Amino acid sequence: MFLTYEVYQNMGGTLAEATFNEYEFIAECVVYWVTFNRLKDEIEYPEALTRLMYVLINMIQARMDALNNNFVSETGEVTGGAITRQANDGVSIEFNSLSASSIMEYTNDKKLGDMVRMYLNGLKNSLGQSLTYRGLYPGE
Repeated sequence: MFLTYEVYQNMGGTLAEATFNEYEFIAECVVYWVTFNRLKDEIEYPEALTRLMYVLINMIQARMDALNNNFVSETGEVTGGAITRQANDGVSIEFNSLSASSIMEYTNDKKLGDMVRMYLNGLKNSLGQSLTYRGLYPGE
């Protein structure tokens, strides 16, 4: 786990812990994907990675909120969902109900990848491998 819930909250995060865990896992997968798993054996992580994870989680949260078109009332009740299909004659309406596990399908992968490359640009792992190098090192 690149970012703990406690650190996330200290940075100003407001997600519930269960939702944070889902989004953190998705963000972690994006980082591994863009860096070709060059962080998987690391013990210590750079501060840029912590900040990146916070940004990615917020991007995922914003995208999920927009896709679900959810609105949170002052009492904390979540209401509303985006209409995905509506018929006129038969009066049929279907609402969107995305889950966090489907976020990668609906999130602009390029935008998330660009954030990873921006935050981790120039950083290397303990083996001296550039995290954002698009090629493969010997043994990878």
